[in-house]
Amino acid sequence: MNPTFFLATAMSLTTAAGATLSVRILDERGAATPARVYLTDAAGAPRFPAGALVYDKTRGVSESHFVPRSGSFDIDLPAGAWRIVIERGKEYRPITDDINMPSAGRVERSYRLERWVRMNDRGWYSGDMHLHRPLSDIALLMDAEDLNVAIPTTRWRRDIQPIAQDPNLQVFLARSDAQGALNPAPNRWFTVLNEELEPSASALLVSRLGKQGSALEYPLATYGRQLRERGALVDSEKATSLELPVIAALDGCDFVGLANNHFWRAGSFWAVAHWGSWPERMPRHYPASCAGFAQAGFEVYSALLNMGLPLKLSAGSANGVHPVPPGWSRVYAHVPGAFSLERWFEAVQSGRTFVTTGPMLLLTVNGLEPGAQSHGLAFPLKVEVAVELLSAQPVKSVEIVVNGTPAPIELTPNGAAYSGRRQITLQTSSWIAARWLSDHGETCDVAHTSPLYFWNRDQPIPVRRADAEYLIRSVDQLIQDVETARTEPGDATAVIVTTTPAQREQTLRQFRQAREFYLQKLAQAK
Repeated sequence: MNPTFFLATAMSLTTAAGATLSVRILDERGAATPARVYLTDAAGAPRFPAGALVYDKTRGVSESHFVPRSGSFDIDLPAGAWRIVIERGKEYRPITDDINMPSAGRVERSYRLERWVRMNDRGWYSGDMHLHRPLSDIALLMDAEDLNVAIPTTRWRRDIQPIAQDPNLQVFLARSDAQGALNPAPNRWFTVLNEELEPSASALLVSRLGKQGSALEYPLATYGRQLRERGALVDSEKATSLELPVIAALDGCDFVGLANNHFWRAGSFWAVAHWGSWPERMPRHYPASCAGFAQAGFEVYSALLNMGLPLKLSAGSANGVHPVPPGWSRVYAHVPGAFSLERWFEAVQSGRTFVTTGPMLLLTVNGLEPGAQSHGLAFPLKVEVAVELLSAQPVKSVEIVVNGTPAPIELTPNGAAYSGRRQITLQTSSWIAARWLSDHGETCDVAHTSPLYFWNRDQPIPVRRADAEYLIRSVDQLIQDVETARTEPGDATAVIVTTTPAQREQTLRQFRQAREFYLQKLAQAK
């Protein structure tokens, strides 16, 4: 044997000698609770305890955390400086503690989380509508992130690959209720069967499927429309989905994801790769930044609303695929009275919602909330806009958006509540929403409400010429993509999937129908 080997091994063991860190995490009531934990050494390298649910994903930036299953964990650590960060969703204040571990013994820490807001008490319930985690992990993740609703993708098809599904799908369906849902704890629900159909530059997410899946067949607009007719809810994962102008024009989706899987805790997908129509096919040039990506999504969404398309908002993280925690992008739905999954779905479908990566954005206009439709009032119409931004961090202003035109409202602080009011006069039928955007290190935070409407008799939302022209150009480019064969199966540059000549003709026919829809809108523009 080589004595040098034994000497090196002994030195390594001596260097690694340390103590046991024992941690208990408590909620605001003092009960043990799972939470998301980051444990790093002085160089920022993560460490994970045995038995914890570990998430370690890198894509340009890293997301390296774990969830202790019982709210407590023990881990042996070398002597030296360590940092622990504990987070639990959006409604708790993060905890950060620096620990100097000795060379031997035991260090015990107990951390009690503190809520800065309790949205359930206000009738608002959170959801992540885009998760890629195993069904066996969902209940624990919901608890650790304080999520009321989770929509895990359990059947999916990428490009022309075979349909994939969660290996435990049938087991969980057998446990679920008649609607295919499970209720693992009070005020926590998830649906077992949810789908995603995703070519390289667009994606549709489908929930409220019950217990029966689909064939996951293209074209996307047909897929979305058929499932909506079944009573399912269909979500365009992002405003920058390449085919969204067609899908929306042909009634193929309910929602658009403005707080989506491109917003991460420590960065943004835009810095790693381009996707969909970002940035080449946007209405105008935006900064190559997280905030620029958010602004582009805001403008596309406004353009679609200005076409009279009644799209509401969704949100999801795609945790499991991207370096982002579950629920980082989430939707809040207003459910007055008793909470249930079906009442939550009804609220989301009605647009009584806001989406966020951080603060809580509440909007009323003449006392009406997002999703409302007001008829029978005389125009010009004076309305009173009231906004409240609930935030653990200081904020200064939000934007009110009327038919795509933003206007700032300065906010007055009162603890964690920042409020403002503004009176505006509506000359025409109008949709109104509120939005907020702020840079945050290498990423940014967003919040946006679904719209509410004030109708001047039977007059439609006025069409802005620039919006209609942009959407026509977008559809023209899609038609060109198909006609120039940027759709061949297996082609790395494919942007639209057509697997047969018949499917190709069906896709072109739908694109041309969408083009005609926007041409008719353009004819209405002033």
